[in-house]
Amino acid sequence: MDKFNVDDIKNFYDETEEIWPASDVWHKKTNLTILNYLRKSKWFYNSYVLNAGSGGSEYGLPYNFHHVDISSNRMENMLNFTRANIEKLPFEDCTFDHCICVGSVLNYCDAVAALAELSRVLKKNGELILEYENSWGYRYKRTKSYGVSAGIATIDFRDTAHTQWIYSEKYIESLCENYGFKIIHKKRFHIITSLSLMSSKNEKKASKYFFLDNFVRFIPFLSRHGNNIILKLRKL
Repeated sequence: MDKFNVDDIKNFYDETEEIWPASDVWHKKTNLTILNYLRKSKWFYNSYVLNAGSGGSEYGLPYNFHHVDISSNRMENMLNFTRANIEKLPFEDCTFDHCICVGSVLNYCDAVAALAELSRVLKKNGELILEYENSWGYRYKRTKSYGVSAGIATIDFRDTAHTQWIYSEKYIESLCENYGFKIIHKKRFHIITSLSLMSSKNEKKASKYFFLDNFVRFIPFLSRHGNNIILKLRKL
């Protein structure tokens, strides 16, 4: 049976020199999609923003970031950094104007604990941009993880077996509602690429079809199988 161990994840990223290498086409497209989404955030200049599961990136945005990560690799030059798990954040209630939690960080966490904490430290009317991997993604179609509300999945990542949590869209949105978030916007991606990956088992080959997301994301019975989902949420 697959088992999730946060220490394995920490060790992986401690030892990884580059999170988004140019040779990794699938995750390069993932990163570009996230970057384009974040750059439309339009928050006030110098807003105090929690970067949860930072990886050391500020995305070229003009905000006052506080970075949190379980790995200190690449954090040496960060002005404000706390080494912590987002399931237990060492901050007072209502500390941050806004929050970013992307790069599928949620899939390395207990979503219940993580979303409770992100809601707690966020100010009223603050926004959370959340990105995660969806259990209804086509890549999981032939696995026991397909469509589960919450479970453990092991995928091939950088030529190694990589174990993570996997969540359904309905489950995450239900948790967000429970913790006082309203969905402002939603974007699904890696739709046809995920379908191609299901058969080809090759992320580089599957990534050739990424451009088709621009068309199929408007077709509900296809888009619901997007491997990745970005939510823009507001704390009520």
